[in-house]
Amino acid sequence: MGVLGLLAAAVILLGAGMGGVSDDARAEAPVPPSVKRAIVDRFPHVTRFYFPRSLPAGYRYAHWERVELERAAGKPYIGVYTIYFAPPGSTWIEAYRANESWGRWRQLRPLAPCGALYGGRAARLVGGRRTFYLRRRNDQTAAFCVRGYAVELTLNHHPLRPLALSRLVARAVVVGR
Repeated sequence: MGVLGLLAAAVILLGAGMGGVSDDARAEAPVPPSVKRAIVDRFPHVTRFYFPRSLPAGYRYAHWERVELERAAGKPYIGVYTIYFAPPGSTWIEAYRANESWGRWRQLRPLAPCGALYGGRAARLVGGRRTFYLRRRNDQTAAFCVRGYAVELTLNHHPLRPLALSRLVARAVVVGR
C-alpha cells in the first residue's frame, strides 16, 4: 500500500473513531465544576454526590439550592440539594414565571422506600440501575435509588419518552468526597 493509501486509511479510521464518540463525551458538562465543588463543600455529612452527565438539548445550568426539609406533610423525604436548568437566554425567574421549560435535578434522602416515593411504580432496569418513571399533568420524573439516596430528574413542558428520560438519570456521574 502506498503513502496515499495509508493516509486514506488513517483518515477513515480517524473518522470512524470520532463517529463512535458519544454525545456525552463531546457535550459540555451540564453542571459547572465550580458548582459541583460548592455542593460537595456545603454537605460535609454526605460522601457521594450524583450529578447529571447530560440533559436534553435546550437546557443550561441556572442555579442550585440547598434544601434540607424535615418530614413534611405529603413529602416523606429530606431534600439534600436541587440543581435547576432553564432554557438558554432566560434567567430562572423569567423561565419560572413564564412557565417555560425547566429541569430540576435532585438528590434526596428518602424516609420511605423508593417505590413508595414514586407512587408504587414498578422499577425498570436501565443502564444497570433500577429506575422509576412518573408522569404527572405538567411534568415527568425519572429516578433511581442507591445507597440511601434517591436521585431524580424532572422536566416540564419538554416531553421525552420514558426510556429516554430514564437513560438520562441512569447515566448520573458520581462525585465522591
